[in-house]
Amino acid sequence: MGIFSAKKLDDKTLIEGCISNDRKCQEKLYRKYFDTLYKMGFRYTTDQELIMEITHDAFMKVFKNIPKYQFTGSFEGWMKKIMYHSVVDHFRSKKSLKFLELDEVRTLNDDNLAASWDADELFGYINALPDTHKSVFNMYAIEGYAHQEIGQKLGISEGTSKWYLHQARTLLKEKIAQKKINESYVK
Repeated sequence: MGIFSAKKLDDKTLIEGCISNDRKCQEKLYRKYFDTLYKMGFRYTTDQELIMEITHDAFMKVFKNIPKYQFTGSFEGWMKKIMYHSVVDHFRSKKSLKFLELDEVRTLNDDNLAASWDADELFGYINALPDTHKSVFNMYAIEGYAHQEIGQKLGISEGTSKWYLHQARTLLKEKIAQKKINESYVK
């Protein structure tokens, strides 16, 4: 390490600096996690400007709420949850948008029926999943965790995590199929 190399700060130090409103710590935290949150945005839309806007909003919420972080669990996971809620808030406020482009949901139905769903309806079905199914689905499809990480966080095996994801997809497919049947009766 050279004389002029930047000192790397751990998350705890950055968090404490952000709590005390240290602008340098805020900038370092932003630079450290920007790519993570920004890439997470691509699960919902391909509009780069929109992702940038939502990511900035999420960081504003992170800085505002960072004193509430209790140092339990993953700080990155805590920030991803804020990003997820920022996305949901954004799309809820834009009632004209009918669908969040969520990779995992797009694969649920080959005839793209899911494209006609609005965000509230889609998240309503996801939230109605049984608790473990919902947790695994959200961690994998929304927060971007690998099955190994999910297994560690939930105290289950990697294979069990994959099974819960498969079951969650199956339950969502059934909801989509039921919606298709109901819509065909309306027509």
